[in-house]
Amino acid sequence: MITIFILHSGQPGADPEKTLASFGNFVLSSHKVVNNSEINWFVNKNKIYSEWYCVLYDCEYIDEPLAAALPVFVEQCNARGGTWKETISFYKKEGTNKFEICPRMFKAYIQLPEAGLLNEGFSKESNTTCLNGWIRRLSTAQA
Repeated sequence: MITIFILHSGQPGADPEKTLASFGNFVLSSHKVVNNSEINWFVNKNKIYSEWYCVLYDCEYIDEPLAAALPVFVEQCNARGGTWKETISFYKKEGTNKFEICPRMFKAYIQLPEAGLLNEGFSKESNTTCLNGWIRRLSTAQA
């Protein structure tokens, strides 16, 4: 189980409920937030009650293959223990032939910078990338 933070995007057609629903039953708690400072408040106050948290914008969702793979990735990372892997990156579909890889899941103690999702001290060694699906934009949020 994970904690989900849904960031406000300001995009037309954004739907935080669809974002949340894309995770199925793998969500322990969810919070709608405006910026990373709000997420860091939860981190600093030890108010994240799962080992991992995920950050998506309210105009995004994860597809079914990625939703199915998340419990496996979290279990594998937890089985190794310690700080073996502190972040999980996902592929994000940006148009027909364009994609990016971005960290979106973090151990509960990881703080985010003021802007962006590349945590301070990010390293490829402490990151794993899930190849089993995509972050996608809600079709109603596309311009």
